[in-house]
Amino acid sequence: YWTHTEGLEDQLLAQINHVVLDKDEYLGARLGLLAKAIITVGMQGEVDEFQGQEIRDFAAQHQVGPVIVEGTNPISTAEDIRPSIYPISSRALSLGFPRVHIDEDGVRRQIDLLYNWKDQYYPQLGFAVILQLFQPESYKITPRELVMRNITHPEYGAMEDFSIPLSSDGRMYINWPHESFLDSFRHISFLQFITHDLYLDSILYNLNQLHNWGVMAMYTGEDPLDLFDYADDYLQAALEDSSGLSAQEYREIRNEGFRLLDVLLDSSLENDVLDELNWIVNEEGFTQEERAGAAEYLESIPLAFEELRQLNKAIQELRADILESIQDSIIVLGYTGESTTDIGVTPFESQYMNMGLHGAVINTILEQDFIDDTPLWISILIGLLLSSLMVYILSHGKSWRSIGVSVFVWLVIMTGLTMLFRLTGIYPGMMFPLISSILTSIIILVVKFLLESREKSYIKNAFGQYLSSEVIDSILDDPSKLGLGGVEKELTAIFTDVRGFSTISEQLTPSQLVQLLNQYLTALSDIILDHKGTIDKFEGDAIIAFFGAPHDLKNHALAAVLSSLQMKKVETLLNSEFLREPKLSPSPLLTRIGINTGNMVVGNMGTVRKMDYTIMGSAVNLAARLEGVNKQYNTWMLCSHYTYNLVKDDVIARPLDKVRVVGINEPVQLYNIIEEKALATPELREQVAAFERSMEFFRARKWEEAIKSFGIYSESFPDDATPSVYVERSKNYLKKPPKDNWDGVYNLTTK
Repeated sequence: YWTHTEGLEDQLLAQINHVVLDKDEYLGARLGLLAKAIITVGMQGEVDEFQGQEIRDFAAQHQVGPVIVEGTNPISTAEDIRPSIYPISSRALSLGFPRVHIDEDGVRRQIDLLYNWKDQYYPQLGFAVILQLFQPESYKITPRELVMRNITHPEYGAMEDFSIPLSSDGRMYINWPHESFLDSFRHISFLQFITHDLYLDSILYNLNQLHNWGVMAMYTGEDPLDLFDYADDYLQAALEDSSGLSAQEYREIRNEGFRLLDVLLDSSLENDVLDELNWIVNEEGFTQEERAGAAEYLESIPLAFEELRQLNKAIQELRADILESIQDSIIVLGYTGESTTDIGVTPFESQYMNMGLHGAVINTILEQDFIDDTPLWISILIGLLLSSLMVYILSHGKSWRSIGVSVFVWLVIMTGLTMLFRLTGIYPGMMFPLISSILTSIIILVVKFLLESREKSYIKNAFGQYLSSEVIDSILDDPSKLGLGGVEKELTAIFTDVRGFSTISEQLTPSQLVQLLNQYLTALSDIILDHKGTIDKFEGDAIIAFFGAPHDLKNHALAAVLSSLQMKKVETLLNSEFLREPKLSPSPLLTRIGINTGNMVVGNMGTVRKMDYTIMGSAVNLAARLEGVNKQYNTWMLCSHYTYNLVKDDVIARPLDKVRVVGINEPVQLYNIIEEKALATPELREQVAAFERSMEFFRARKWEEAIKSFGIYSESFPDDATPSVYVERSKNYLKKPPKDNWDGVYNLTTK
């Protein structure tokens, strides 16, 4: 018996492996039973079998006619005709040429339905199928249409005239599917036909086994194997003589074979044979050898019958699926392997298998879903009107606004023309309006740009030395911002300063100091600008910046905090570079940062002759104070509770004290910014939690426990100097406790 799982897999692998070795054999396997016959026949003839008059006589058998031409003949003229291999084409119902017109941009939009060769007309391959289907009596050709007279349409029945509109080039526009090749039309892989034949081979093998075992001798019905053998003999005979080939009769013979197979499998043959074998095994009158043979058959025969049932079920389901796909359909056979170069470009797809062309041609004609182009003068008129409209729109208003309006109007008009095409099938020739309107727009915009660039150049030259690029861009968008004054809005300000920079600068020459500052300030200011911040000014080694103006940042507080965190990370990289070259810096540059969010006044401050785009207000002062407060807590980055409340979902920070800074009476809760939550490691989170546990003792006024807890913390994290502040305070409070009514707010006396 033939195991359909193992045997089929082996044969499929053999087919696939064979593809690499021999393309002809691969095509034969892919095309299945019928295509194998075609390839076999084709090998019996020679390509150059016909020469001279024989070619003309052969071609004449497939010309279209009679044809009447009215007016100028738009049909293309052929220089020569080269028929395909005669033994193959002689068995075809009709022939057609495969040549395709390709536009200059490589796209296939049109097709020649006919070619004129010596006043004889020959159809395109897909159109030849239509002619076989319609059977027109005659044809009429005019400069803009091809008319088939007295046809029979498969859906609409008898029609006196069937008109196909032609382009000005005498071709038909192809109404291509908008989808990819695999998503357009229906597709059947030839693997299904290969699988079908492998299933059938397995069925025939098992039927032959039943014959060899003598099982069929007990069958009283008609043997299906005889029908399958007869079908095979019929096909072989047909291949030798094409006149004997009848596909319908061949199908009927095979269908009868499958019907008889169903009858066989539903019969009692298997049970009858097994009963007979069991009798032999159990009857004492048989020899030991005869009993052993019967026992072996008792094991093999049920397996063969079960395999036949599985194979029969599988092949019947496969045949039903194929029949459902191809019933009452026009079928195009072709090669669509990924390695083929037979791929073209359609208006919708850059890689569309060329065999799909024939389906698109047939479908366009059958559905009468034609595309018709308009005369050239209409396209020119539309182009002139659209170009005039672009001139008017672009000549008024600001550049970007006028560009937006012109693009909108252009899109509306082009969409209208496209909808006209989609609803009516009339193609209005959009290339001339498209190109003319675009060229007109470019010319107008260039002229306008040259005029406006003079004004912008003046502003940049006048203010580029002391205003940030963002502010300049804002002024260029709205020159009225050049006036003095400001607006109040919520912003976030940051102040930075390098610890002990005076000591560092004393050890450097002026040129070395400038070089160091340039590298340091460039790196940090680039981070601020990358986060859409505005640099207010540089004061020596200090940077003053703000976020939220002139750019309206919804998350200006988070932008300020993230830029500050990144500045500290970049600072580490800078210091490693500075310290590699002692001439750059004698010691590391360590930056303290203060951050605060609140209402500030932002705008141009100063005089008409000298102004600065800056920020003012108590919220700005608090940011400056927080930068200095870092010294008292041995921290590098502090923010107020105003800022923390806006960023607490995104960053990790540890609360310190509530303080009153110098010059500001309202208490401020201090937060020491540690890291982004998304980047925080488990070790860092544990460190922050450990600090919090120690702070709980301090807030609860448990001074001894706080001293002990902070001591344990410092042993684990010796690089953190902040606990020393609270250890010192706890020791002082042990000697002199604070008053019972103390609100926990520290009054800072130094900046």
